[in-house]
Amino acid sequence: MLSQVAEDGSRRQGFLRAHRIADLDLQADLAVLSACETGVAAELEDGEGQALSRSFLRAGVPRLVVSLWEVSDEATSELMGRFYRAMLQHRLAPAQALRCAQLSLSGDERWSDPFYWAPFVFQGDWEDRLGRPPAGPEPRTKCPDLAATGIPTTSASSAAPNRGRRGRHEGSASRD
Repeated sequence: MLSQVAEDGSRRQGFLRAHRIADLDLQADLAVLSACETGVAAELEDGEGQALSRSFLRAGVPRLVVSLWEVSDEATSELMGRFYRAMLQHRLAPAQALRCAQLSLSGDERWSDPFYWAPFVFQGDWEDRLGRPPAGPEPRTKCPDLAATGIPTTSASSAAPNRGRRGRHEGSASRD
């Protein structure tokens, strides 16, 4: 969603639709679409489906991280913190960083259920390292400790996380 207020202060439509994204010439190496179901095709009025991810690929973004189902806000925040830590601090390629973040989250008792870490997939050019020198020999089989501090993630609580998540039309829904 973009600003719904124009420069002159009037209201305007602020939604950036998939078909408009596809028409852009984006100069990004990676797009992370961490909201619910960003890799799932939405049915259009003409009966055709188009995933938001496809629009970004058509706009020139060679690498995407997308979700395949509704996600938990808290778990997604934790996963994304570990994902960015893997890329920025440990200099892993995005596909490898996502894999390591998911393995790290799945090993954490609070987030071990695949509901929390499995909805995210990598799409696109998995070999490119975004112009960075290699972090080590390829393929890298051991992931770094991503639960360590550095890039902030959500605060850990001793209680079990809420499995609720935001639905498309309602305030929140439970997993069960």
